Amino acid sequence: MLRLRFAAALVALAVGGLASAADSPLSALSGSTDVLVRIKAPKTTVDKAASLVEAVQPGFGAMVRQNAVALGALISNPTLAGVDQSKDWYIAVSTKGQEEPSVVFGVPVTDVAAAQQALGDGMKSKAHGTWLYYSEDEAALPASATASTAIENAMKGEPATVFDKGDIAVYVNLAHLVEAYGDQITGGVEQIKQGLSQIPPQPGVDAAAMQKMYADLIDYAVQGVRDSVQCTIALNVGAEGITFEDFASFKAGSETSKLLGSQAASAMDLAGKMPADAVMIFGASGDTQRIINWGMEMTKTVSAQTPEAKKAMEDFVKGVQALKFGSMVGAMSLQQGDAGLFKNVVVMEVSDAQKYKDLARSMAKAMGKVETQGLKQETTIETDAESYGSAKADVVTVKQEFDETVDPTGAARQAQALMFGPDGIQSRVVYQKDRFITTVGGGKESMTNALKAVDSSTKSEAVTKFRKGLIDAPNVLFLVDVPGLIVQGMRVASAIPAVPLNINPAMLDSLKFEKSFMGFAAAAEKDAVRARTRIPVEQLRSLFSLVMTAQAMQQQQQN
Repeated sequence: MLRLRFAAALVALAVGGLASAADSPLSALSGSTDVLVRIKAPKTTVDKAASLVEAVQPGFGAMVRQNAVALGALISNPTLAGVDQSKDWYIAVSTKGQEEPSVVFGVPVTDVAAAQQALGDGMKSKAHGTWLYYSEDEAALPASATASTAIENAMKGEPATVFDKGDIAVYVNLAHLVEAYGDQITGGVEQIKQGLSQIPPQPGVDAAAMQKMYADLIDYAVQGVRDSVQCTIALNVGAEGITFEDFASFKAGSETSKLLGSQAASAMDLAGKMPADAVMIFGASGDTQRIINWGMEMTKTVSAQTPEAKKAMEDFVKGVQALKFGSMVGAMSLQQGDAGLFKNVVVMEVSDAQKYKDLARSMAKAMGKVETQGLKQETTIETDAESYGSAKADVVTVKQEFDETVDPTGAARQAQALMFGPDGIQSRVVYQKDRFITTVGGGKESMTNALKAVDSSTKSEAVTKFRKGLIDAPNVLFLVDVPGLIVQGMRVASAIPAVPLNINPAMLDSLKFEKSFMGFAAAAEKDAVRARTRIPVEQLRSLFSLVMTAQAMQQQQQN
């Protein structure tokens, strides 16, 4: 008897599992679906969105719940009549060549008749169990609750896992779209390349070489599209903020897959050791030598160089082949002062910084003076020119003079002086054992602060906190303090006479933001790329406060 009960229980579980799998549009919608959108349990998702709004501004969360019926417009049922808001909703889009794509809705219902009546005359519908499928294209409706070539078969593995995570999820069948629109993609690329010939000439730039560089970049991007299989995006919302996870996969053995396989990731711990006033922190890790080679080749081809400078660049490229590079981490902030608007810090890890120093110095010395149509450029280097404790810094200065024929109004000269200061584009470089630190803008103070931060034994609590939930060892990292960036920008703009902004510095001083960052990180995986984005509630709260302050400033001006 016990064994019979056990067997019966197994059968019940199996049947229940099959019923659960079949009781979803994933088993009914066609595998040729190009875009699939799911809204997970709308009632719960709306509550989560309301909790976020409430956390940003108390009292506003109730408004989100009160307007939840507006979701009906997304599924062509404005009143949500007969719709079950406790289960997931699906929207499937399938292309049809040059015709309008077909859109099929798969919605759970508690009252089939009421839901059908609310759709209007234009919609054709079919009910399968507790699901109602409807579309203006009757032929696109699923014939049964299960299909042998259903979309769930195409989404197996990691795409399905990521899709299931999202409060709102999107699956894009890129391989099918590329196949369907291959001719249009080819035609569009050709039009773009033809348009490159219309780019106006720039002083000191080889137009033909520049066009070739852009064309090559377009080819790389298009190759990535043609090699793609799918892209899945999962959005989640809650009182802590908003997060995205993206997962794109590529054909095994494709050129894109091979390129991704050569990109080494890094924890980028130095991101937590940037100057305290940084409003943007960035990092990259991968095939650094490929990037350096490409950058040097680009510089040689798109700008006029003396034979000595070209030879120095070639020697530099050859020299770095013997070096091993780690990650690159940097930061940016805006400032008021005579040293320009921008302060940038970059730290590059390299196996032998002294060898790199010799190569960089030789190249900088060889650059010298260059004169082309409309532009004169002079590069100078002062080796070991400044002391920072026991460290010495090279100072590299690039000065550019624009001819009146290419800059008749002097706008280019003024912009460059505004961004980098009257002394030209000046950078400082300190070489340590296995890395070098470069600063642009901010004068000696910028390098002093950079060295203090980089050599510190402590890390930024804000960076550590807001990197959580991102990829631990990415290939690309961005952290942006958007409210902080806006405030720094407003302070800088208020000091520029030509900018017509009446900004009250006292109001800006009254803003007390908790240091926070929006974050983005991406990493290459086997035949795939994964990315995560985090927008914390602290950033949204600060942005809301900033908007209120801006409105108060505007009202003050009007009065």
